[in-house]
Amino acid sequence: MPSVRFTDVTKSYARGGGFDATEMGTLGTVAIGGVEFFYQPVRKHTASADFDVASLESLPRVGISYSYSGAQGVADLDAKAVVVATTGFAPEEATYYEALRRKGVIVAATFPSGAQVDDASTAPAAGSSVPPVVAVKHLMPTKARILMMLALTKTQDPLAIQRLFDSY
Repeated sequence: MPSVRFTDVTKSYARGGGFDATEMGTLGTVAIGGVEFFYQPVRKHTASADFDVASLESLPRVGISYSYSGAQGVADLDAKAVVVATTGFAPEEATYYEALRRKGVIVAATFPSGAQVDDASTAPAAGSSVPPVVAVKHLMPTKARILMMLALTKTQDPLAIQRLFDSY
Protein backbone atom coordinates (compact mmCIF):
# COMPACT_ATOMS: atom_id res chain seq x y z
CA MET A 1 0.00 0.00 0.00
CA PRO A 2 1.52 3.39 -0.93
CA SER A 3 2.13 5.89 1.84
CA VAL A 4 1.03 9.52 1.72
CA ARG A 5 3.68 12.23 1.76
CA PHE A 6 3.30 14.82 4.52
CA THR A 7 3.57 17.49 1.83
CA ASP A 8 0.40 16.29 0.14
CA VAL A 9 -1.93 17.06 3.02
CA THR A 10 -2.62 19.91 5.43
CA LYS A 11 -4.13 19.67 8.89
CA SER A 12 -7.15 21.91 8.41
CA TYR A 13 -9.43 20.97 11.31
CA ALA A 14 -8.78 20.17 14.98
CA ARG A 15 -11.00 17.10 14.82
CA GLY A 16 -9.55 13.66 14.25
CA GLY A 17 -8.91 13.06 10.58
CA GLY A 18 -9.21 16.76 9.78
CA PHE A 19 -6.77 16.71 6.87
CA ASP A 20 -7.24 18.30 3.47
CA ALA A 21 -5.44 17.70 0.19
CA THR A 22 -5.99 21.32 -0.95
CA GLU A 23 -5.32 21.73 -4.68
CA MET A 24 -3.99 18.19 -5.03
CA GLY A 25 -7.49 16.78 -5.05
CA THR A 26 -8.67 13.73 -3.19
CA LEU A 27 -5.78 11.45 -2.28
CA GLY A 28 -7.96 8.48 -1.56
CA THR A 29 -10.78 7.18 0.56
CA VAL A 30 -11.25 5.05 3.64
CA ALA A 31 -13.70 2.26 3.00
CA ILE A 32 -14.78 -0.89 4.82
CA GLY A 33 -11.95 -2.81 3.16
CA GLY A 34 -9.30 -0.24 4.13
CA VAL A 35 -7.62 2.75 2.55
CA GLU A 36 -7.81 3.13 -1.22
CA PHE A 37 -5.27 5.57 -2.71
CA PHE A 38 -5.98 7.29 -6.02
CA TYR A 39 -2.38 8.18 -6.85
CA GLN A 40 1.18 7.35 -5.87
CA PRO A 41 3.43 10.34 -5.04
CA VAL A 42 6.28 10.80 -7.52
CA ARG A 43 8.65 12.67 -5.19
CA LYS A 44 10.73 11.04 -2.47
CA HIS A 45 9.03 10.41 0.85
CA THR A 46 9.04 8.19 3.95
CA ALA A 47 11.00 5.00 3.25
CA SER A 48 12.66 6.50 0.13
CA ALA A 49 14.00 9.52 2.07
CA ASP A 50 17.71 10.34 2.17
CA PHE A 51 17.69 11.13 5.87
CA ASP A 52 18.61 8.82 8.74
CA VAL A 53 17.96 10.56 12.05
CA ALA A 54 18.27 7.47 14.25
CA SER A 55 21.63 8.55 15.67
CA LEU A 56 20.87 12.28 15.94
CA GLU A 57 20.22 13.85 19.33
CA SER A 58 19.09 17.18 17.88
CA LEU A 59 18.43 18.86 14.58
CA PRO A 60 19.99 22.14 13.39
CA ARG A 61 18.11 25.30 14.35
CA VAL A 62 15.99 26.74 11.55
CA GLY A 63 13.76 29.78 11.93
CA ILE A 64 10.72 31.02 10.06
CA SER A 65 10.29 34.70 9.22
CA TYR A 66 7.25 36.26 7.65
CA SER A 67 7.77 38.99 5.07
CA TYR A 68 5.62 42.09 5.34
CA SER A 69 6.01 45.84 5.04
CA GLY A 70 8.34 46.94 7.83
CA ALA A 71 9.56 43.42 8.69
CA GLN A 72 12.58 43.42 10.99
CA GLY A 73 14.30 40.23 9.81
CA VAL A 74 14.82 36.96 11.64
CA ALA A 75 13.68 36.20 15.17
CA ASP A 76 16.25 33.45 15.90
CA LEU A 77 19.69 34.98 15.43
CA ASP A 78 21.41 31.64 16.18
CA ALA A 79 19.59 29.71 13.46
CA LYS A 80 21.67 27.96 10.80
CA ALA A 81 18.96 28.72 8.25
CA VAL A 82 15.78 30.71 7.90
CA VAL A 83 12.68 30.00 5.83
CA VAL A 84 11.09 33.24 4.71
CA ALA A 85 7.38 33.23 3.93
CA THR A 86 7.13 35.86 1.20
CA THR A 87 5.65 36.65 -2.17
CA GLY A 88 8.85 38.52 -3.04
CA PHE A 89 11.55 40.39 -1.14
CA ALA A 90 11.20 44.15 -0.84
CA PRO A 91 14.50 45.95 -1.63
CA GLU A 92 15.37 46.37 2.07
CA GLU A 93 14.60 42.72 2.74
CA ALA A 94 16.71 41.60 -0.20
CA THR A 95 19.65 43.54 1.24
CA TYR A 96 19.07 42.11 4.73
CA TYR A 97 18.83 38.49 3.57
CA GLU A 98 21.83 38.92 1.26
CA ALA A 99 23.88 39.98 4.30
CA LEU A 100 22.70 36.86 6.16
CA ARG A 101 23.70 34.66 3.22
CA ARG A 102 27.15 36.30 3.17
CA LYS A 103 27.50 35.27 6.86
CA GLY A 104 26.74 31.65 5.99
CA VAL A 105 23.07 31.50 7.00
CA ILE A 106 21.04 29.50 4.49
CA VAL A 107 17.99 31.47 3.32
CA ALA A 108 15.02 29.74 1.74
CA ALA A 109 11.90 31.42 0.36
CA THR A 110 8.38 30.07 0.04
CA PHE A 111 4.94 31.53 -0.35
CA PRO A 112 2.97 31.71 2.93
CA SER A 113 0.43 29.31 1.39
CA GLY A 114 3.14 26.98 0.10
CA ALA A 115 1.84 27.45 -3.44
CA GLN A 116 5.10 28.74 -4.94
CA VAL A 117 6.07 26.98 -8.13
CA ASP A 118 8.53 29.46 -9.70
CA ASP A 119 12.13 29.90 -8.60
CA ALA A 120 13.32 32.64 -10.97
CA SER A 121 13.42 35.30 -8.23
CA THR A 122 15.85 33.24 -6.15
CA ALA A 123 18.50 32.70 -8.83
CA PRO A 124 21.87 34.33 -8.03
CA ALA A 125 23.04 37.19 -10.21
CA ALA A 126 25.61 36.18 -12.80
CA GLY A 127 29.10 36.29 -11.27
CA SER A 128 27.72 36.83 -7.74
CA SER A 129 29.70 35.41 -4.82
CA VAL A 130 26.61 35.46 -2.61
CA PRO A 131 25.03 32.02 -2.09
CA PRO A 132 21.61 31.70 -3.73
CA VAL A 133 18.29 31.70 -1.92
CA VAL A 134 16.84 28.17 -1.80
CA ALA A 135 13.56 28.09 -3.71
CA VAL A 136 10.94 26.16 -1.77
CA LYS A 137 8.26 24.90 -4.11
CA HIS A 138 4.92 23.63 -2.94
CA LEU A 139 5.69 23.52 0.79
CA MET A 140 4.20 25.63 3.52
CA PRO A 141 6.79 27.42 5.71
CA THR A 142 6.36 24.99 8.60
CA LYS A 143 6.95 21.97 6.36
CA ALA A 144 9.87 23.72 4.62
CA ARG A 145 11.44 24.29 8.05
CA ILE A 146 11.36 20.56 8.82
CA LEU A 147 12.88 19.67 5.45
CA MET A 148 15.58 22.35 5.95
CA MET A 149 16.48 20.91 9.37
CA LEU A 150 16.88 17.50 7.77
CA ALA A 151 18.80 18.89 4.78
CA LEU A 152 21.28 20.61 7.11
CA THR A 153 22.15 17.23 8.61
CA LYS A 154 23.56 16.28 5.19
CA THR A 155 25.07 19.52 3.79
CA GLN A 156 25.55 23.26 4.29
CA ASP A 157 25.78 23.92 0.53
CA PRO A 158 22.77 25.93 -0.73
CA LEU A 159 22.97 24.30 -4.18
CA ALA A 160 22.91 20.80 -2.68
CA ILE A 161 20.07 21.87 -0.38
CA GLN A 162 18.19 23.16 -3.44
CA ARG A 163 18.56 19.74 -5.06
CA LEU A 164 17.13 18.12 -1.91
CA PHE A 165 14.18 20.53 -1.91
CA ASP A 166 13.59 19.76 -5.58
CA SER A 167 13.44 16.02 -4.74
CA TYR A 168 10.83 16.21 -1.96
